[in-house]
Amino acid sequence: MNSLFRFCATTFFTALTVLSLTGCQPALQGPDNGTTPTLPTEQTTVNPMAFTVIQKVSVAQVRGVLPQVLQHPLVVVFKSKYCHDCQRMAPEIAKVSAQNTGVQTLLIDVQYDKPTRGAIISAYKPAVIPVVVAIQRGGALDDVMVGYHDAKAIETLYQRIAPKP
Repeated sequence: MNSLFRFCATTFFTALTVLSLTGCQPALQGPDNGTTPTLPTEQTTVNPMAFTVIQKVSVAQVRGVLPQVLQHPLVVVFKSKYCHDCQRMAPEIAKVSAQNTGVQTLLIDVQYDKPTRGAIISAYKPAVIPVVVAIQRGGALDDVMVGYHDAKAIETLYQRIAPKP
């Protein structure tokens, strides 16, 4: 009984920590020297707490389930139509996405999109929703945002992964 209590308490406090994540900082920023970037072969350094919310996916796996990342950076939003925070974020994501045409946006309803996008859901296995996953061109994970975020935070995320002119 004591070990069950410790397990439940640990799980609860881990979930509270994950849900209390508010701001997202750039994981890795390279110098902007005007050179053409090469496609990354490994993941960038991401906050390790992100992997309590989603499963760690290799660049090769990302390229397999999301082949469009070879051409464009991608923002994947795991959501549900029954999630209040997901519904609050939807118009903000739509607005920011429309303003940042160099970044593709993929909205995935974790309940209703399983038949068509099950491979993506199975690869990332989001533990909570909403989760916004930013993927650089080439497939490297850039950042993970958990829970509700306003338009300013979403815009910052898009601008960071958008192709530079």
